[in-house]
Amino acid sequence: MGALMRSIPREMWGTLGAKKMVKEAWETVQVMRVGAVRVKEISVQNLLKEFENIEFKEGESMDDFGMRITNLVATLKYLGETIDNPRAVKKFLCVLPSRFNQVVVSIKMFCDMKTLSVEDLLGRLHAVEDWFEDKVK
Repeated sequence: MGALMRSIPREMWGTLGAKKMVKEAWETVQVMRVGAVRVKEISVQNLLKEFENIEFKEGESMDDFGMRITNLVATLKYLGETIDNPRAVKKFLCVLPSRFNQVVVSIKMFCDMKTLSVEDLLGRLHAVEDWFEDKVK
């Protein structure tokens, strides 16, 4: 029982300490673990749905959106669900505002989508934004 108690968080000690047999305590840990796994699976499903439905918010900057999609991908990875870089880049390109349509076509035609990172994409988009701003001036 001592070994089991040392391997669990303090919050669970009260629950397990009340068990008379180690087998009962172990079964309780297993039941609690199944619940944690289910919560994790639900979180992954919710985050995947959020990734699929992600869009630019009104007035959102490229950097803010880039941070939002990068954090979402990192959280999913932490939970055991990997979204590879090409998928994140393609998603980013799909949701860009319509003023970037020509840029998206150019990037898809002339960049290797398998190796392009979100950070590299952001750099390219910043260059385009700067060019747009210079044209307006």
